[in-house]
Amino acid sequence: MDTGIRSMGRQLASAPPGPPLLATKLFPPRPRPDAVPRPRLLARLDAALTSPVTAIIAPAGFGKTTLLSSWLAGRRAAWLSLDPGDNDPALFAHYLVAALRRALPEIGAAVLQALAGPTETLGHRPPELRLQQRKRLLRSRHSARANHSDGARAT
Repeated sequence: MDTGIRSMGRQLASAPPGPPLLATKLFPPRPRPDAVPRPRLLARLDAALTSPVTAIIAPAGFGKTTLLSSWLAGRRAAWLSLDPGDNDPALFAHYLVAALRRALPEIGAAVLQALAGPTETLGHRPPELRLQQRKRLLRSRHSARANHSDGARAT
């Protein structure tokens, strides 16, 4: 087993309770030995280190992941592979913190505490709470319409 994955497994085991995470999603693919060297693109990535955000845009199969995995070799970096099933905000936040902690182990404690708290803080509300909120909203809308109607009649 790769020592990075073993070490990540220990970190995940000591993390606050949360959803089970796949450690393999937190590691960039190994650089391919048969990859075509791209020194110009690697130099552009080096130059982009001073930018707040760098986007690599190309169609599927054009080597974005291959380029990044070769550029990241030997660097401390956060990596997160996403799948269509990762669209749950709480799960994404757990994965994002886990990925960032590979580069900066001290990061994300407050986020993990918030995730461990009531799920309401992330927009996920129990059905009963959503129903109560919906009823209050409908009552307030009805009340606002009634007040607006009364004001319209008075003028």
